[in-house]
Amino acid sequence: MDSQGLIPNTPEWLDFWGDKLDKLIAGEDVDLSGITLAVTDAIIAAGEREEAAANGRATAMKIIESRLRKLEDQLGTGDSLLGIPEGLNAGHTERFLRENGAALEAHTA
Repeated sequence: MDSQGLIPNTPEWLDFWGDKLDKLIAGEDVDLSGITLAVTDAIIAAGEREEAAANGRATAMKIIESRLRKLEDQLGTGDSLLGIPEGLNAGHTERFLRENGAALEAHTA
C-alpha cells in the first residue's frame, strides 16, 4: 500500500492520483504529499495506451475506407458502393458507419 492506503497500479489508485493531478492542472491547491514516481509513470502509461487505442481505431478506419474505395474502383460503377461520403476523416467515417451500418448492409446484401 502507498501512503494513502491504496494499492499501487489498481484502478482506484490511478483514479485517486489522476484526480489530484487534474485538480493541480486546473489550478487548484492540492496536497501531493505521498505522490511517487510510480504515479506519474502509471498516468503517462495510461495516456499512451489511450492514445494508441485511438490511433489504432483511426488507422483501422482508414484501411477499411481505402479497401472500400478500391472495391468501388474495381466495380467501375462510378457510384459509391456503400454510400460513404467522400472526404470524411477516419473519425467521421467511423461515426457514419456506426449510424448507417444496418442500411448499408441491406444495400450491399
